[in-house]
Amino acid sequence: MKKWLVIALFFSATAQAAPAADCKSLILAGVNRVIYRTQAVFPAEPETVTAEFFDDTTPASPVAFCGYSFRPDRAAQVLTVSAPKLTAFSNIFREGYRDTGRIVLENKYYSDTSHPSNVVFDPKTYRLSFDAAGSPVTPTTLGVTVDGGPLQPLFYKNTPRSVQVPKTARMIDIYAKAQADTRLDWQRVTIDLKKPAIVFYQKMTFPTK
Repeated sequence: MKKWLVIALFFSATAQAAPAADCKSLILAGVNRVIYRTQAVFPAEPETVTAEFFDDTTPASPVAFCGYSFRPDRAAQVLTVSAPKLTAFSNIFREGYRDTGRIVLENKYYSDTSHPSNVVFDPKTYRLSFDAAGSPVTPTTLGVTVDGGPLQPLFYKNTPRSVQVPKTARMIDIYAKAQADTRLDWQRVTIDLKKPAIVFYQKMTFPTK
């Protein structure tokens, strides 16, 4: 029978003592938690491990495994995720349960119920796009800046756009805002293309230009 563990993982013996992760199962859910299944070692069954970074009672500390590192700043409500290379992000930011090679950054919005929406970055073509995930009306606005340049629309007045990022670019900033009665998982994401790293900000002012 499957066991669910909620654990605080550390860059220490605590993390080293935790069961080894099945790296293909590793996924970041929203901005709050990382989930993976442990490797199967006979006769024990694999377990599902969840590290809650912004839990009010038992928040997880920074953790690193499978070549990724996750560093939460609870005071600032910021999560920084690093990877060995840019294309590796497609494994933990998957399209559903499939690694299609694209980096899919989910940003749920909450009013009466929760609804998914996705910012999609293709590390091969450097094209950035928006996916409303089947919702006919999405009460959000998204804008993009590249290397601190002018703000470009990615989703505006319920219309998705795409942005072609130059291959020479170093930094992409994606901003999101919603109606007053709607909450978002994140209001800004920074993609450091060279480091590489992806930084999620739960709260951020939407720029005017």
